[in-house]
Amino acid sequence: MVLCHCLRSDQRDADRRPARSPDEVAQSRGLCPRPGIHLLEGGLDAANLAGYRFVLLPATAAGSGGRVVNVRAEPGSLVTRYQPFCRCVGLLCLLCLCPALGRAQVASPGNAQSAGEATFRTDVPERAYDIILARPTRDSVTLAILAYQHLEGYVAYGTQPGSDPTWTPVRTFPEGQPVEVVLTGLQSDTGYSYQFCFRVPTAAEFDMSPEYRFHTQRPPGSAYTFTITADPHLDEQTTPELYRQTMLNALADRPDFHIDLGDTFMTGKHPDTESAGKQYLAQRYYFGLLCHSAPLFLVLGNHDGETAREQDGTAGSTAVWANSIRKQYFPNPVPEGFYTGNDTPHPFAGRLQDYYAWEWGDALFVVLDPYWHSPRRRGRDDNWTPTLGSEQYRWLQRTLEGSDAKYRFVFIHQLVGGADRDGRGGVEVAPLYEWGGGNADGSDGLAAHRPGWPMSIHQLLVAHHVSAVFHGHDHLFAEQHLDGILYQAVPQPGWGGRFDPRRAIEYGYTQGTILGSSGHLRVTVSDTQAAVEYIRSSLPSGQDQAASVAHRCSLVP
Repeated sequence: MVLCHCLRSDQRDADRRPARSPDEVAQSRGLCPRPGIHLLEGGLDAANLAGYRFVLLPATAAGSGGRVVNVRAEPGSLVTRYQPFCRCVGLLCLLCLCPALGRAQVASPGNAQSAGEATFRTDVPERAYDIILARPTRDSVTLAILAYQHLEGYVAYGTQPGSDPTWTPVRTFPEGQPVEVVLTGLQSDTGYSYQFCFRVPTAAEFDMSPEYRFHTQRPPGSAYTFTITADPHLDEQTTPELYRQTMLNALADRPDFHIDLGDTFMTGKHPDTESAGKQYLAQRYYFGLLCHSAPLFLVLGNHDGETAREQDGTAGSTAVWANSIRKQYFPNPVPEGFYTGNDTPHPFAGRLQDYYAWEWGDALFVVLDPYWHSPRRRGRDDNWTPTLGSEQYRWLQRTLEGSDAKYRFVFIHQLVGGADRDGRGGVEVAPLYEWGGGNADGSDGLAAHRPGWPMSIHQLLVAHHVSAVFHGHDHLFAEQHLDGILYQAVPQPGWGGRFDPRRAIEYGYTQGTILGSSGHLRVTVSDTQAAVEYIRSSLPSGQDQAASVAHRCSLVP
C-alpha cells in the first residue's frame, strides 16, 4: 500500500528562460517531430506546470495528416496540440521510441554538453584530510582516510561522546594515499562516536578532528533514516555551493548511511585520467561533508567509466583504471558474510564491488549494475543490449527469495533498456526490454532475448514484493507507481538552474508527481511505514530555508 501527497511545488523551479519545444529540437536536427506529449499550449507555461501530475488522455483522430494528443496537467487544465504523424505508431509513438529520435542529442538540465570538452568544477577547499565511512556491519566499520600531507595518527572511538575511548595503533598516513582503518569487535545496534587524532611527524602533540559518529547494523523493528542522491556530475551545470548545502542538509538528517546513484565521476567525459582523477578527489570533499558520519554506498552510473565501451580486454583500459581508483578512494561492499554480491573476480580489476546487497532493520537493500556485464554496443543495436547478465540476474533472484525483510529496496542508476539509446524513462518504459520483457512493438521478447530467464526484472521484483526502485539518470524527481512498486527518480544534489517540465516529457515521463532538482531523498524506515521525503535544497537568503520538504510518500509493508 502506498500513501502519497505533495506538500508543495516551488514555483521558483520553473524555467523562465526561453525553451524550444521537442518538435523544434527534433526539426532543427532534421528529425521527425517528437511523438507523444506536448505541454506547450492552452495557456499553460512552464511556471504553471512545475510540479503538476501529467495524465495521458485518449488521443483523438485529426485526419490522415496527424492526430490530436490530449494531456491533463492536473489540477484541472487540459492541453491540446495537433501534431503530425511520425513514422512510428502505437506503442512506439506513445513511448517516444522512434529510432530517429534516439539520435537527437538533447542536453538535459543537469548534463553539461558543449562542442568541445565538458568543463568540470573540481576545485575544492584545501584540507588536511577527509574521511569516508564504508562497509558498516553488525560489528565493524571501515574508515577510508585520505591525508593531503604526510601524517601519523590514530582513531579514538567509543559508545559515548567524551567517555573513555578505545584507540587504534598509531600509524602513518602517506600524503595522497588512502588508508583503510577497520574498526572491529563493535557492539551490534549501537551508536559510536569517534575522532581522528593526527599530526605531522615533527609535531609534539596530536590535533583532533571534531566528533563524528556511526551506527552498527539495526535489528528488525528499529527505526532509522538513510539518504539518497543521484547524478552529482560536477559539470558546468553544477552549483558547488548548492551541492555542498545538499550534503549538509543530509548530514542534519543523521542518516545511518548514504546511497549515491551514480554519474558521480563522469570519467568518460574527461579528456584523460589526470583530469578524471581530480573529480574523484573533489567528490571525496563533497561526500566527506556527510560521510564521516554516514557510510557511503556507491551505485555505478553510465558516465562513471566502468562500461563496456571503456573496456578493451587489457589491464590498461579506462574501465579497469576507473574501477581501481574508485575502489581506492571509495571502498564498496564485498561479499564476505554480511554482504552478498559479485564474488567473481575480473581478470584485470579483481572483485568489482559493483553489485551487492545487505539487510538493515526491516529492509533489504539491493544495488544493481547494468554496465560491467553488458556487451559493447555496435551500430544500431536495440535496447536489448544492456543487461545485468545471467550471473547477476540469478544472484538477484536468490537474494529476493532468501529475504524475509518487510521492505525490499532496489537501487540502480537507470532502468535496463529505457525509452531510447540513452536509456531514459520510468514506469512508462518499465514494461520493455530486459526490465519488463516486452519488445518495442508490444510483443513479448524475453524468451528470444533472455533464454532461460523465468521472468523479466520487473516481474521478478513484483513476485517478491519489492517496495521501491530508486533510480537516477534523468536529473529530476519523479514519484511513480507500477504493480505495487514505487519507481522513484532521484533529483540531482547540485543542479543550480530552473526546472523546465518539458524535459520530463522529452525523457518519456507522462505520469506521476514530477519536480525539479536540487536536493536529496530522506527515507525513514520503521516497522509500520517507510517515509520517502524529497528535501529540496536552496542557498538561504533572508527568510529562505536551506532545506524544505517538497514531497512525501509513505510505503506501508
